[in-house]
Amino acid sequence: MTRSRSPGTDATKSRSRFHKRLVTSGLSLNSWPVFLGLSGLTLTLIFAGLDPGVSEGVSGAASLLFWGLQVFGLLSIFAVLQVGLTRLVSPVKAGPWLQIAVVALAGSAVFTPVAMVLDQLFGVAPDPAEAEQGIILAFLDEFTALAPPATLCWLALNAVPLLRLEPLKGRAVEAEPGQPAFWERVPTHLGQTLCALSAELHYLRVYTDKGDALILYPFGQAVEDVADAGVQIHRSHWVADAAVEDVETQGRSMSLRLKTGLSLPVSRSRMAAIRTRFEGRRQG
Repeated sequence: MTRSRSPGTDATKSRSRFHKRLVTSGLSLNSWPVFLGLSGLTLTLIFAGLDPGVSEGVSGAASLLFWGLQVFGLLSIFAVLQVGLTRLVSPVKAGPWLQIAVVALAGSAVFTPVAMVLDQLFGVAPDPAEAEQGIILAFLDEFTALAPPATLCWLALNAVPLLRLEPLKGRAVEAEPGQPAFWERVPTHLGQTLCALSAELHYLRVYTDKGDALILYPFGQAVEDVADAGVQIHRSHWVADAAVEDVETQGRSMSLRLKTGLSLPVSRSRMAAIRTRFEGRRQG
């Protein structure tokens, strides 16, 4: 007898597969990159739906593509610049809001020529006055139209995690002498039994045996601070030796499963070293 499957069962399995792919990639539904991607999709739909004057002459699927390229192009540039600036100057010292604003303005300047090209490709109706301008004036007009809303959007998106970080100042763990400074930004109830660190663009997710927290701290600096206690297994992940339970391999991929149940991917260039380091705990 053929057993029928309900749409609800298929949807549940689909969500389960999606969640598994996120886990094996080292991401989670509440991670900053996922939030940024969903925000980009939402902004694309909003702008395409509102059909502002910027996209005059573009409609339907072309409008979705136009705004998708605009939104995700800007967000990608902002993210790259933010990570780069964080590595050069700690946002803890320079002030996160100032860094975010500087990145938004610089990113808008970088994206302005791209926006001008997109206008041409999608046949956006030009302003008659702008059509007679030289390239420099056209660039300045495009930049001044793009930078303010782009800066506000980037500040608003970062406000979500940053405002959550502010209350932690009064109830964070006080770093013990010789301990990494990032512990001062971790909520007290999570303790200081470190299991893993993950970079989420310019934010750092700290995993302990009692949970995790997203803080504002450079990933590279954090890895240097705790280098002797574990190993970096991926460009975005570090694990504590004592927290590793199994080394799991599937095909050409490898991941480490921690005692907390967290699973993090191992980059191919580090697989041999990780296999040797945790040979006694390899599951296969």
